Amino acid sequence: MNKTIDFSQAGGLYIYQDTLDYMQKAYGDVLDAVGGFLGSRFILSGCVEQNGTVSDGWLVMNGEVLPFSASLKADYVTIENSSATEQFEDGEQKSVYLQKRAKLSTIATGNTPFADFVRLPFGDSLKDFAYNVQTVLKGLLVENEVILSGCEVSAVNTASSALTIAPGFCMFKGKLMAAPAFSGRYPVFLKEDGAYVNDQPASGLFISFDPYTSQRYADVMNRALTKPGKIEMYETKSDRFENITGIGKWEMKGFQLMQAMQGRVPVGYWFDGNAVTNVTDLSYRTEKSQGGERMHGLTISEMPSHNHSLLAYQAGRSDNANDRDVMVPGGNSFTGSTGGGQPHNNMQPYTVVVYVKRMG
Repeated sequence: MNKTIDFSQAGGLYIYQDTLDYMQKAYGDVLDAVGGFLGSRFILSGCVEQNGTVSDGWLVMNGEVLPFSASLKADYVTIENSSATEQFEDGEQKSVYLQKRAKLSTIATGNTPFADFVRLPFGDSLKDFAYNVQTVLKGLLVENEVILSGCEVSAVNTASSALTIAPGFCMFKGKLMAAPAFSGRYPVFLKEDGAYVNDQPASGLFISFDPYTSQRYADVMNRALTKPGKIEMYETKSDRFENITGIGKWEMKGFQLMQAMQGRVPVGYWFDGNAVTNVTDLSYRTEKSQGGERMHGLTISEMPSHNHSLLAYQAGRSDNANDRDVMVPGGNSFTGSTGGGQPHNNMQPYTVVVYVKRMG
């Protein structure tokens, strides 16, 4: 306690009203602070509804810790003030014993709905609550190092490898830790004891900033909810991957650029083999098979059926009954060549996107 009275000294301590008021405030101020921490509408203990009644208990109302009187179930909570008198030295009776109690009421005006009061969802104590919340979060977060809030990166200077990290809250293997702010050189590593170091720790848990991080809550959950082998498509984010390996970093940790999709479009798997309009290629029945070409040169069999005019001149008349003119080629029995023989563009209109795959 922040206020105490030393009664161990000899000589006899006189007790005055000021002394008693000091003693009262010693615990009263502490209880009010605890009540303010818990909130304005909180059930500490008891207040259990059963068979149309609500049992005795304790609750916090408007920052005060108050006893709750058992009563028939009603929709509202009201505060009842009572007092008792005591005779003073001057012979006068005065109200000195003041008490507040909460109880249920059917009157809405000026009172608080009983349904607004909440109790700890796990266990009967703050210790149980904290332990169970920690256990649940640890199970949900999957990874041991997670930034729950804050720790935003700003003022990144790539020339001097400098950055600023805001304060925030992190969780290391289920243990909550308040992370301080940081300003300095990167890469930098936040350890589970709250210290920032520029050399990667050889052991223990840590969160990397280089200059950004992969351990934000949303990114951790995205990795947890995306099954290995799943393909995702992004409009940009190619800078989140290593140039040679294609392995992702920062928020794309756990993903890799798809080598098989470079410069290619996807084709739906022909899963049942039944006839589908314009689908005849059996390679569509095999996953990961590839085909097609960006440029294509026509073969003779692919050309449309056609003919060509032939330059000729009259060389006399025939002796048959039809008496037709005889035409002969003008110095060559073949038509002249035309066309460049170059392959043509075989691409539909396209937009380049980033295909990534969740790594196992």
